[in-house]
Amino acid sequence: AITSDRPYRPAQTLTAAREEIQRWAGRQFDPEVVKMFLSMPENIWDDLRKEINSRVYRFALTAAAKSSV
Repeated sequence: AITSDRPYRPAQTLTAAREEIQRWAGRQFDPEVVKMFLSMPENIWDDLRKEINSRVYRFALTAAAKSSV
């Protein structure tokens, strides 16, 4: 959610998201989950975002095709 555009704010960078998550560890986010999150290389997040965007795009195309029938 942090790296996605929202009606009330633009998307944040992955670096800003990581900083915010670290800042809120133990209050908003489970500290053990934050440790694991921060230990993951950034390229994993890039690959995940590409895969999610690809799936969203395919879903939108399928939904559009079905609604035009």
